[in-house]
Amino acid sequence: MLKILRNFLLLGGMVLLQACATLGTPPVDTFNKKVAAAYTTIQAVAETATTLQRAQKLSPADVSKIHHGLHESLDGVAAAESLAKTDLGGAQTRLTATIQVLTVLQAFVADKQESAK
Repeated sequence: MLKILRNFLLLGGMVLLQACATLGTPPVDTFNKKVAAAYTTIQAVAETATTLQRAQKLSPADVSKIHHGLHESLDGVAAAESLAKTDLGGAQTRLTATIQVLTVLQAFVADKQESAK
């Protein structure tokens, strides 16, 4: 139950961060801000993929790829957060790699969304 509450709080923070980003606030520059931005991106990709799936614009293979990529991204961000307690440099490296994977996933979903129009 506590984990679910934490996730909802993180989600609220991510939505707020995303809203601030659209208002022209400075770019993400700290580890914690990058973590929050990664969670926001994961949420946005998941919501877009769900919409596309409901509209039957994604094949079952696409849904599987996205689902797998989102889980890997969540695991990567969580691992980076955990690692940050003992090795911030290693955590930043892990987070950067996760964000790169997430960026590819985001581009994939955006491409599917664009072709669905």
